[in-house]
Amino acid sequence: MALCAHVERIYEDEKVVRYQYENSTGERRTLFLDKTTEQLSPESGAEDTLYRAIAMKLASLWVRDGAPPTHFIVQP
Repeated sequence: MALCAHVERIYEDEKVVRYQYENSTGERRTLFLDKTTEQLSPESGAEDTLYRAIAMKLASLWVRDGAPPTHFIVQP
């Protein structure tokens, strides 16, 4: 089964960025990027394959661009 996620930034302030995406079952999930610690965490606490792929892509975009992206696509 192929996985694909369209990830969108839904909130940002000085300390945190919140992103939203849908998993393969259509469930909306969110994850947080803590700008101070540069840590990513899922809101639900579940770290599945899709979450890990999104976290890796988000981390690489953060390092490359020096800022959190507004949106991106992941196809692990």
